[in-house]
Amino acid sequence: MRKIFILIIGILVVATAALLARELEERNQQQAEERLLQEDPVIAEQPQDTRPQVAQFSDFAVSNLNTYAGGPPAEVFIDLDSELAQFEEIITEQASSGPNFAGEYTVITWDCVNENSEAIPLCQQSIIVHAETGVIHAKNIASHYDLSYSIDSTLLIVNDPNVVHQPELLPSELSQSFAIDYYLFEDNKLGFLYKRDSEGEIIAGCPEIVIAAKNMVNGEIAEFSSRCDVPSGWGEIERVFIVEETDETESVEETPEETEQ
Repeated sequence: MRKIFILIIGILVVATAALLARELEERNQQQAEERLLQEDPVIAEQPQDTRPQVAQFSDFAVSNLNTYAGGPPAEVFIDLDSELAQFEEIITEQASSGPNFAGEYTVITWDCVNENSEAIPLCQQSIIVHAETGVIHAKNIASHYDLSYSIDSTLLIVNDPNVVHQPELLPSELSQSFAIDYYLFEDNKLGFLYKRDSEGEIIAGCPEIVIAAKNMVNGEIAEFSSRCDVPSGWGEIERVFIVEETDETESVEETPEETEQ
């Protein structure tokens, strides 16, 4: 009986020692793993990318309400006295293909021409037409490298980011304003989102200073609150002061005047 008791005690001692040894081994392994996590720079937490994300077509998907009902597109209404009259044939031809943008609209693009009806290199102009009514909702959209858009999205990009851009080939007054412009088409008009430079970086933080610029398509002159707001295809011009003298008083008129950059 005594031998059996001693045997049982021996077995318990061996089992306890094995259990303690196993716990010690597991504790040592856990401590080693914790030291490795603290020392390994690859596993250490990395800073998050805080750069603005580039808009995608899927971010501005067309709602179910803005879908084309089908049937032949409407004839585009063109005022014969407008600057678009000379492009009536190409507008009519492209409009006949039906909508290609924002569900029920058609983007129509052609090359700019000079006073001799000669094509101007790296210059396109575009309009946006409602396919069902033929009404033009946006015109004089100037670009150097066409537009990028989708039938399923209201996002429109001026200067397709998927082609190689060479702004150095543009005249100096246009190259300085060259950018990839992002617009959102809502309520039948284009709203500016932001612009990216030729390297793909989002342009922001321009100082607020009034900039006069001229549209290369139709010669329109407008003022913008900063260089970030000047659309691609608009050449910056200087503003000069013209003093008009009268018999009684003097008045100063500020007039934009195009200058070489």
